Amino acid sequence: MKYIVTLLCFFGVLSAQAQKMPDHLYLRAMRDEMQRSKKELRMKGGPKPFFIVYKLTQTEKQQLSSHFGQAVVNNLQEPQDLHADVYLYAGTAKSNSSGFSADKSGSDLGVSYEVNIPKSYDGIRRALWKSTNTQYLSAATLYEKKEAYKKQKNLEGEEADFSYAPKTAYVEDIPPFTYRDEAQYQQLLNEITSLRPEIKHLEKLVAEFTRRQQEIYFLDSEGDFAVYPLQKEFIQVLFTYRSKHGYVIEEKETFDLDFNAPLDKEKLMQQVRAFYQAAAQRQNFEMAQSYIGPVLLRAQGAGRYFNRTFVSAMANTKPLLSSEISLGFSLAVSPFKDRMGLRVISPLFDVYDRPFAKEYNGQKLSKFTPIDAEGVKPQELQLIKNGKLMTLPTIRSLIKDQKQSNGHARSVNYAPRAALTNVFFIPKKTMSVAELERLFLEKCKEQEMEYCYIWDDKGDANSLLERVYTQDGRREWVLGRISGADLRSLRSISAAADDLQVWQDGGNVVAPSIILEELTIDPVFAKPPRKPFVPFP
Repeated sequence: MKYIVTLLCFFGVLSAQAQKMPDHLYLRAMRDEMQRSKKELRMKGGPKPFFIVYKLTQTEKQQLSSHFGQAVVNNLQEPQDLHADVYLYAGTAKSNSSGFSADKSGSDLGVSYEVNIPKSYDGIRRALWKSTNTQYLSAATLYEKKEAYKKQKNLEGEEADFSYAPKTAYVEDIPPFTYRDEAQYQQLLNEITSLRPEIKHLEKLVAEFTRRQQEIYFLDSEGDFAVYPLQKEFIQVLFTYRSKHGYVIEEKETFDLDFNAPLDKEKLMQQVRAFYQAAAQRQNFEMAQSYIGPVLLRAQGAGRYFNRTFVSAMANTKPLLSSEISLGFSLAVSPFKDRMGLRVISPLFDVYDRPFAKEYNGQKLSKFTPIDAEGVKPQELQLIKNGKLMTLPTIRSLIKDQKQSNGHARSVNYAPRAALTNVFFIPKKTMSVAELERLFLEKCKEQEMEYCYIWDDKGDANSLLERVYTQDGRREWVLGRISGADLRSLRSISAAADDLQVWQDGGNVVAPSIILEELTIDPVFAKPPRKPFVPFP
């Protein structure tokens, strides 16, 4: 059972505080310490604490692993871990300590952590008290520096640092965590690593099973709260080998499992065998030469490409103020900030951000976000329509022409900044993958290319790519470096397939196979590591 409540706090309508908070030990401790901090936390002559966020994350997980057919000794069933995050703004709604960096690191107000805290009312309150005190001291100091900087730069008339939003509550039942049968799953991993890929000079072969449940408890000083679980179960298979050129190549595949269903061993082993066979076909690759021309990106490669270009560039829609001239990468503001209404991607695409999505076509999405890092209910956004930028992810700190946060504040080791969650690239016109490949080869022939490339997300800095010869369709694998995958290239997408897939590797992107009219493939410049002194056994 779950419910979402987003209620206005005026005209007599019930607020989120009126929505009964679950009677849970963690929430009681969070609520009581929050009330004490709001009432008593003061620094003589300093700014008041303005906005406080408490977040508790309890993690339970089971991990098993196997190396070359043998179990690896590790913590098979890890104890529960309780983790507390705290961040705090000092000042007022108009001007507070958020959004300012006072050093070259580019970090503004960080997040204070307490890990492995006692799972008791007193233990949680002490951990929150300690972190809140630390955060308030940092925020008060940063506030004074920010105010001085704004006065020096005549920035007093800028948009407000904090906007109010409808109160939000989200509660979802959290089931008890259960462990898989240890003997059964260890035997499965041993079978996977005994069934070795037909690869020469195999140096490492590991399979790891992870079953994890996180319980999220969120409360802020505005009265917004949330309770919900995040569940994930998967097996990751990784191996490395030394190629004929001397390079050490890593091949990795993650197989998602159903957290709430019995294991389908036959299906899983078929997927593992297919992965091994495909990897074996790539092992005798050649080295890429310089190339500029059309590239076909299969769905997984397109997912990585979109994440590297569009998704990463959409973060941080409001720049941090900084008293340092030397700005770090983390201070970079989104290049989309001033491009509203402009065509920033091929008109072939509409693009959506869907924070409440939990899966697509049976594949789990890990960025489910029922409440953002500032206690705001996230909105689904249509970011792109017919290739044109329609809206931006925003937070409580206002930007030009923004009246309210749309709930896209994310926090990872720093105070919340705007970012996307589950990003869907939906083509308006599609064709089958086979038709896309035929069109791709036709384009290559029209440009009198001897060969063209297909990218399938095998590697990042150095990637394994398929080289396709235009005259006879012959194919071979090559190792090269992809460059030119920038924002400008987004406008050169000319066709898309109907094979939408989930890509997950630090992000969540749903995308189809696409054709880029132009991309650059460079040779690998780094020399391979020294070969072992003793030949492979």
